[in-house]
Amino acid sequence: MSKPSSHENAILRIARLSDELLDKGEEAGDLGLIQIQRGYAWYFVRYKKDISEAQQQRYAEAERSARNARLGLWAGIDASVRNPALMPEPPWKFRERTRKEK
Repeated sequence: MSKPSSHENAILRIARLSDELLDKGEEAGDLGLIQIQRGYAWYFVRYKKDISEAQQQRYAEAERSARNARLGLWAGIDASVRNPALMPEPPWKFRERTRKEK
């Protein structure tokens, strides 16, 4: 069996997280917020108008906390200060960059 791609790994992490929530009886949990809290995702401010102000604050604080704790995406942040090429690239920047490269 071949090694899973990074995309497949991300899907597996999300599936495990979903299973973990269901096991704890947290069906109504906010999976987006949990991903941000664990450093698996960014708070995409562009769509903030689609969520309540309270949720916007929770998402922003969750990302701040994950960055400060160096979780997930933010684990190598110290190295990326010295070498910006190591900085995680937000999906919207990646899409913009790859569109320009085509």
